[in-house]
Amino acid sequence: MPSFSPLRAAVVMIGIGCCLLGLTARVAYLQTYGREQTLRRAERQQHQNETLYARRGSIFDANGMLMAGTVQTMSLFVDPKFMQEEYESNGKSLVDMDKAVERLAKVLDRDAFELSQLLGDRYTSRFVRLADNLDPETCREIERLKLPGVGLVPANVRYYPMGSIAAHLLGGVGAEGKGLEGLELRFERLLAGKDGYKRTLKDARRRGIAVNAEDYLPPQNGQHLVLTIDANIQMIAEQELASACKTWGAKHGECVVMDPRTGDVLALANWPTFNPQNLEDSTNDLRRNRCLTDPYEPGSTIKPFIVGPILGWNMARLTEIFPIKGPTYVTDYGRRVTDVHPYEKLALWDVVVKSSNIGMAMLAERVGNANLHKALRGFCFGEPTGIELPGEDPGLINPLKKWGKYSTQSVAQGYELMVTPLQLARGMCAFANGGRLVQPRIVKGILEENGRIASQTDS
Repeated sequence: MPSFSPLRAAVVMIGIGCCLLGLTARVAYLQTYGREQTLRRAERQQHQNETLYARRGSIFDANGMLMAGTVQTMSLFVDPKFMQEEYESNGKSLVDMDKAVERLAKVLDRDAFELSQLLGDRYTSRFVRLADNLDPETCREIERLKLPGVGLVPANVRYYPMGSIAAHLLGGVGAEGKGLEGLELRFERLLAGKDGYKRTLKDARRRGIAVNAEDYLPPQNGQHLVLTIDANIQMIAEQELASACKTWGAKHGECVVMDPRTGDVLALANWPTFNPQNLEDSTNDLRRNRCLTDPYEPGSTIKPFIVGPILGWNMARLTEIFPIKGPTYVTDYGRRVTDVHPYEKLALWDVVVKSSNIGMAMLAERVGNANLHKALRGFCFGEPTGIELPGEDPGLINPLKKWGKYSTQSVAQGYELMVTPLQLARGMCAFANGGRLVQPRIVKGILEENGRIASQTDS
């Protein structure tokens, strides 16, 4: 009978103690941090979270013609891990799996080796997107292959049926479906809606079993915008603008058509233009909506906005005669003002019609800088119009204290100030509606479910 060894007994007891200590530590770990990891792993294995994407709202012109809509296409995805597990569980080799990938590549018109390498590099992934915007015939061919781990999911694609018509108004959306320019950006929240979600209980083969009521939130589709734009007028304006720019060799041009009674913008055109369907093919400069982002010195077009208020203040008369006396006029401080055509004398009406710089200089000297400044500020030049489009420039009118003696003649000829085409168009509306300065608008309202148009918009 072997003798009792205290050393051996101590080693055994220490070993048993270490085992108990390790088990205690393991239990403590599983009940604390390890428990959270285990639950998360079980959650991933037993449930699948899926985002239910909202359908982006459409944009219509004033007559109900679709200018921007959303069409549903199909995207192809592969679950490489599930595909491999299915082939292995059914006793098939990886060669069989490669042959299946070859058939899939043939349908997609892709290189089989590259596709197989892609899936091999991401063999642990559960979702690999392979193709977007698949046509119905391609989708049917993929379904006929009946490949495990291969599926089709619906995807929403923005569609502009009129091509480049009103491109600078509509703007465009990016690859993620978010507005990047124009109305698509300005009313992103309204058009985009809110995505929903679905949490599905899965079996061991990742097949859906059930969805609890609290695990399902339907998406809220985006609302539809109705514009003041008339697509027919917009198309004609763009065609005529393009023709004029090409005829006269202009680098770019702008055109604004407004209803002077309401301020509704019926057409707002820029040239050159772009196709919002292919936003990535255009440059930032090309996408500039110069009608409201690029102010310029208006030149002779400013003359009616000076003469009109002065007539209203009874500081001049339409029939009043101005002694032009030739093509050149010299001011008291020696500045020379010239006309393209020489005139002897002109009535104030003809000063505007014939765009006489000399006549305007004489009128400006009489009324003074303060009245010139007041006349132009009365048309809200130097302020944004507040139209529902991003990036509007306010233009420029210097404070009166910055005006000097040269400003009197310069401003009267349309210099030392800057306006946008939209501001100029709004000002002209006042002459057509009896003197009322209208508020330009591009959005008529939101199309409600009952077909009515709500006048209030929420960006």
